[in-house]
Amino acid sequence: MTPLQAAVMAAAVANKGLVWKPYIVDKIKKENGDILYENEPFLINRIRLNNSTWELIDTALKEVVNSGTGRGAKINGLEVRGKTGTAQNPHGDDHAWFVAYASMPGEEPEIALAVLVEHGEHGASAAAPIAAEVMYGYFKERLAAAVKDGRQKKEQKETINTLN
Repeated sequence: MTPLQAAVMAAAVANKGLVWKPYIVDKIKKENGDILYENEPFLINRIRLNNSTWELIDTALKEVVNSGTGRGAKINGLEVRGKTGTAQNPHGDDHAWFVAYASMPGEEPEIALAVLVEHGEHGASAAAPIAAEVMYGYFKERLAAAVKDGRQKKEQKETINTLN
């Protein structure tokens, strides 16, 4: 499995079975704002499971981040779901994995990612913190706005200060 395939899998879990064709470039613009290229999302598959099964998976991935091996990806003020992993490497230290998806509280997930750290040994210690940095960067402005508007608690402010 490649990191891109792992990210597609995380996104499919996040949106309850919709598997979208992955792409690297969303849009290309000229300096004047004219769009030279814009990706068209393309649904390639749908995984059908009962809603209760999707909820069970989501709850389990939430617990991985909140109280399990994925605690390094926890970001106060975000709803993060994830799974750590380790890939055995016969040529040296094992590789560290972490796949995740995240959203602002009460919203639908909007970012999914996979982090692979070659020779990182453990997803919990090597890959999950990198995922946290990426997710924080994605949500940084909205997290700061939520703190400014008083919608977030003291813990979120501390998280923002820590990750800055």
